[in-house]
Amino acid sequence: MPELLPPLDPRAVPQSPSPPSPVDLKSDLIRFYRSLDRLAEKDGGTRELGSADGRMIWPRHGVYFFFEPGESRSGSGSGHRVVRVGTHALKVGSGSTLWGRLAQHRGAISGGNHRGSVFRQLVGLAIANRHPELHVSTWGSGTSAPPQVTEQERELEARVSAVLAKMQVLWLAVGDEPGPQSLRGFIERNSIALLSSYRHPAIDPASPDWLGYRCPRERVTKSGLWNSNHVGEVVDPTFLDVLEQLVESGAPLPVSGEAKHQTTVDGRRVRTGGNADLIIAALQRWSDLDDDELAQRAGVSPRQQVNIVCRRLEQRGLLKRLIGSRGKIVNRLTGIHQPGTSAIPSGPPSLPTKSAPVAVKAISTRANPAISLASASPDTLIILPCSGRKADGSESSDDGGTLLAELPDILASRLSAARRAVAGIAHLDESTLMPAWHRYNGTLYQTARLALELSRDTCLLQHILILSGAYGIVRAVDPIGTYDLAMEENRWPPGLLQEVIETYARRLNIHHVLAVVSETTGYARILRKVAWRRAGVSDALLLTPEASTGAMVKAPRAIGEALVTMMAGGFDPSWRSSDGLQMFAQQLA
Repeated sequence: MPELLPPLDPRAVPQSPSPPSPVDLKSDLIRFYRSLDRLAEKDGGTRELGSADGRMIWPRHGVYFFFEPGESRSGSGSGHRVVRVGTHALKVGSGSTLWGRLAQHRGAISGGNHRGSVFRQLVGLAIANRHPELHVSTWGSGTSAPPQVTEQERELEARVSAVLAKMQVLWLAVGDEPGPQSLRGFIERNSIALLSSYRHPAIDPASPDWLGYRCPRERVTKSGLWNSNHVGEVVDPTFLDVLEQLVESGAPLPVSGEAKHQTTVDGRRVRTGGNADLIIAALQRWSDLDDDELAQRAGVSPRQQVNIVCRRLEQRGLLKRLIGSRGKIVNRLTGIHQPGTSAIPSGPPSLPTKSAPVAVKAISTRANPAISLASASPDTLIILPCSGRKADGSESSDDGGTLLAELPDILASRLSAARRAVAGIAHLDESTLMPAWHRYNGTLYQTARLALELSRDTCLLQHILILSGAYGIVRAVDPIGTYDLAMEENRWPPGLLQEVIETYARRLNIHHVLAVVSETTGYARILRKVAWRRAGVSDALLLTPEASTGAMVKAPRAIGEALVTMMAGGFDPSWRSSDGLQMFAQQLA
């Protein structure tokens, strides 16, 4: 089997300084686990990976720690021992999230993608060693595989998912910007180095029948961890100080050799990225928090940053600051970001509901001044068409998971089978993979490319579905291959695509849908058959460009330009595309 994991860099296993003494190591491990105990106490404990999902509140960026059933500490105290440490977004510009990475590891009950998760790859190797009948020669080979190969690997992928589903995960929010010098990377590699027994006898050895002992990777068996990198490195002397400071207040002490981490929140430079998102997420869960409470619940520090961000959010009308019951100023979200409300302010309910399309200009400007996606909430879903033109090449996706992983097993299997039936006539080639929103390269996507790029750090890109000729339906962030097939509903089992949309909307608690497609295409016909109300959707709006000559170019350009305008918050009833096309609106729910 090809060795995909990089060889251990001998420079990462220095001969000097000498490995720590057992006494020092034991003391450091006790201190490390004390910090994790404190973290679990503050955040409400660990979560079982199999029962976790994207609807739960997760920080955008963080470091995660896995605990495996049957694996306990012995030398450093009592309790479960950490068996894997990881993080994400260690490349500049990466849009991956903490939950996205965990979802990659989790996979689905019916399978997963070990080529997107070294964790899954290592566990699969160990399972195949323990159960030779599950061995497949292609496991771990390449960065992508055709459908016939992934089908052969499905049973082993499912067994991996079953093992990982039982593990507990604890996470530490660290909201710095993506990059190799990130503080998250510092916490990850030093945690692994401290926990690893690669260079010395284990203080907390694995149990005799630990599955990792069946893994044919020396770095796993000798380290006692499901990790391959950093197992032989030396721990930075400042590590435990930094970890303790992060756990207690979120404000890190200076890290030797590390750059300070700053980003922009509402136009002001602050220490960490994503503070506004963390504050909004905390207030969606706990209302009327004062600045001190909010700093603790959101993991934002110092407290002054909470005050700064909250005042900015108040200026934008997203938050109110008022006197609470104890006489202190508390923060309360306005309706724009409250759970169950739409990021399309009072728009769809005011639209006419005639069966024939109605021009957007007919919308009362007093009732609906604009359709805005500038601050799209997690209960808003956008649906777009695919494009005939595809970009060549391969591009890794670290957003995690796929649409199939978000569906019940039976429905996911039905969609997979339907995709396999279409793959031949579509000339589907998955030898290279690329996120769908990058793969599709027609006029619509070229027009909206920059706006979509700028939305990578919001929930907007994660909540775009694309109706696809070869895949039926994909998320914008799903990795796809190349193909040549227009979308035709009759190629798919009756009602399947509608059921997928309904189930996806119901599972993600979607209340508001904005679909932007051409009126006379199969896309619109598919969407009109969706039982939106049954899916829990209260507002479903279909926007279509007016008919014109040269529609093959003008219509997708109008859709792309309308999408860009809505994402900037400026789409109003008088809007026209650069070709002079207006948009028509129809209420579907």
